[in-house]
Parts: sequence; structure tokens; C-alpha cells
Amino acid sequence: FNSAAVNGDQLVISYTEANTLDAAALPGNAGFTVSSSTGTAITVSGAVVHATNKTVTLTLSRAVTPAETVKV
Repeated sequence: FNSAAVNGDQLVISYTEANTLDAAALPGNAGFTVSSSTGTAITVSGAVVHATNKTVTLTLSRAVTPAETVKV
């Protein structure tokens, strides 16, 4: 893990090791869960690996507001 950032309903997780995640091994929510500091539910509907950029992008069920803190 390197960092994470949220933009609307997309949460992008950056990692440091190259080519260690297999996109085919991440069906559906890929086992990720996300919770909010507000208590309002967030589900993960998809996960996409971009090996070149060393990122995993999670699609969330709703946009995250700037005032929220989320946990993965």
C-alpha cells in the first residue's frame, strides 16, 4: 500500500510493488469493504487493477463527500 484517494464514487488505491495484483483474481467487489465516518453505507460494486500505474480503482455505491473519512 502506498496511498488512497477518493474522487466522487471512485476510490483509487496505489501500491508500490509492480505487477503483484492479478486483475482476473478481482471479481465483483474483490473482497473490499468500505465504511464511512458518517455511518452511511457504502458498498463496492467493482474493482479494476491497472498494473502499469500500480493502482486498484474501486467503484463505490455512492459519491463520498469531502467531509467524510472512509476506511477500506
